[in-house]
Amino acid sequence: MTLGEYLYAALQPLVAGRCYPAGTADSTALPRITYSVVGGTPINYVEDTLADHELPRVQLSVWAATFIAAEQLMRQVEAAMHTAPQFAARRVGGPLTVFEEDTRIHGRHQDFNVLHAR
Repeated sequence: MTLGEYLYAALQPLVAGRCYPAGTADSTALPRITYSVVGGTPINYVEDTLADHELPRVQLSVWAATFIAAEQLMRQVEAAMHTAPQFAARRVGGPLTVFEEDTRIHGRHQDFNVLHAR
């Protein structure tokens, strides 16, 4: 499986399938989750062989109609990330709160290091 498939499997139950890579159109129903790879740590072996795991840094964003709903959804996302059987995830820093003026949508961003099989 790919990282996107792992993330979708872990997160889509929280938002009835509204889980999208790298953003989505403003017209998508709320609540929703988006995810992007924003860096990571390469795994390199001295033998110059290809690693069987990857360690990307993934930013997960939740979007909801209210600040409280976004905050609650991010807590659910954190729990799902820490208990997913497909990968090992650890938070990087704390969440960032955002508000989109033009769409009036509340959001939270949280970065995770995600160790997963290639």
